[in-house]
Amino acid sequence: MSEPQFGPPREVVSTAWEISDQAKEELATWLESRGLRIPVSQVVGYQKDLFTCIIAGTSQTFQNNTITTFTFQTVTSDKQKAFDGTSTITLPQAGLYLATVYVDWGQVGATKAASLFDGATLLARQTVATEITNSFSWPFIASKGDAITLTGFQISGGPLSGIIVKLAVVLLNPY
Repeated sequence: MSEPQFGPPREVVSTAWEISDQAKEELATWLESRGLRIPVSQVVGYQKDLFTCIIAGTSQTFQNNTITTFTFQTVTSDKQKAFDGTSTITLPQAGLYLATVYVDWGQVGATKAASLFDGATLLARQTVATEITNSFSWPFIASKGDAITLTGFQISGGPLSGIIVKLAVVLLNPY
C-alpha cells in the first residue's frame, strides 16, 4: 500500500533552464526571507539571456574567385561554448541577435566580399573594392540551434594571404 500524496504531483526538473524567471525570483525571495543570502545565479546557473560570442582568425589565405568559409583560432568570449572551434557559432536560444564582422584583407584594389550566413540563409553581405577592410553589423532573428558562419570571396587575380577576421555575436532580446 502506497503513502497518500498531498498537493500537486511532484515534478522533477532536469536542468535550470526549465525553471521560469518568475520562479527563480520567488526562490531568491524565499531564500533571503530565511536568512540565506545566496545569489540566485549560484543556485540555478548564469542567466541564459546573456549571450556573447567573440572569435577571431589570422593568417588565412583565400584563393582567387573562390567562396571560402572563414576559420577562427582565437576565442575572446564564449561562456556558453557556442563556438565549434573552427568556423561555426551555434545559437543557444531563439531571439534577436546582433552580429558584428571585421575583415582586414591586407590589400587595396581587389573586389572583396564578406557574407554572414544562418545555415544556408544569407543574413548580410558587404562588398568593397577600394578599401582594405570590411566592417559591418547586422541584427537578425534566429532560432535555437541556428548555425552562424562567415564566408569570404575575393577577385584579385591571385591568392590573398594574411587575412585577419573578427566576428562577434550578441543576444539582444531572447524570445
